[in-house]
Amino acid sequence: MNVDKLTQKVQEALVGAQDISLNYSHQSIDAEHLLMALLTQEDGIAQSLLESIEASASDLIERLESDLRNRPRLSGPGVDESSLYVTQRLNRIISQARKEAKKLKDEYVSVEHVLLAMVDEMPLFREYGITREMLLNKLK
Repeated sequence: MNVDKLTQKVQEALVGAQDISLNYSHQSIDAEHLLMALLTQEDGIAQSLLESIEASASDLIERLESDLRNRPRLSGPGVDESSLYVTQRLNRIISQARKEAKKLKDEYVSVEHVLLAMVDEMPLFREYGITREMLLNKLK
């Protein structure tokens, strides 16, 4: 995954997603790990952006924690960052976020672009009534 056109916050969130995956003993880094990292990021904008469209960040975090707790876990020696892989879905989200940045004529992929890319890939957004239009309206 090429990170040179990602903002510092997106890069930090990807590292955070990796840490979250390791903490739960998962073998992959997926969209839920990244969203959790974005929502719990210090001085991040994901939480305030979602709150501004009346999506409760704390409810989303609880739901993500529940989902992550219920996923299969790896155990034993060798469970470290070298054994993790990025899922196809997370790769699609990052790829779509790059397209979102281009559409909005932004040079770097930011948290906002990642959230826009997640809308179509994550059923959780639909469950909470979060739409692309809502996010775009708040970004304007």
